[in-house]
Amino acid sequence: MRKYKNPYTGRIFCADCGSPMFSTSNPKRPDGYVCGSYHRRGLSSGCTSHHIHRKRLDEEVKEFICQVRDSLKNEISDYSVSGSKKRVEDNKKKIERLEKDAEEYKKRLVDIARAKLEETVADPENKEIINETYKRLENEFRNKLKLAESQMVFLEEDSDKRRQIKKNIESILEIFDKILKKKEFSQEDISLIVEKITVSEDKIVTLYLKNSIRELEAVVSG
Repeated sequence: MRKYKNPYTGRIFCADCGSPMFSTSNPKRPDGYVCGSYHRRGLSSGCTSHHIHRKRLDEEVKEFICQVRDSLKNEISDYSVSGSKKRVEDNKKKIERLEKDAEEYKKRLVDIARAKLEETVADPENKEIINETYKRLENEFRNKLKLAESQMVFLEEDSDKRRQIKKNIESILEIFDKILKKKEFSQEDISLIVEKITVSEDKIVTLYLKNSIRELEAVVSG
């Protein structure tokens, strides 16, 4: 029995004792994995072999990737057709309205400055009163302009974020499709998708999705 490098190195663990599972190769049996504690100390370790064939793991991982891929495809479709697409379109309309408002506020500020200058020239003795009167108007429209500009920035950032989420998922789906077309998975393939794999004594294989993909999936489905 010997250890060899394989796609699941560092990803597969005994579900009962938590020990990393060792890859094994034997002329009399297919390549597989056993609990690391059992491999080193046998039954005295308090654990059992948990032996599982490499082929069985490949099948489980392939099915897992297919399920995640199909789920993401459905979610990105819903995300594009319903909420996200509509949100981006609504943001665009709001930004267009805010741009018109901002231009109007700028014109009003120009008009206010011109009117203030004209009144000051016509009645220089009341310059302070005139300035104070127009100052309130200027502040009002400056605040409106500032608010409109901040709202536009927020809406643009929100739309960019939603478009980026869609691009990220589409990139992940491309990776999934490429991996599924391979005859054998590489260690890099597994590390891109699977956080870890556990094998129980009764040969139940549990796969945990990579945190980054799970978080992205939660954003879209939420």
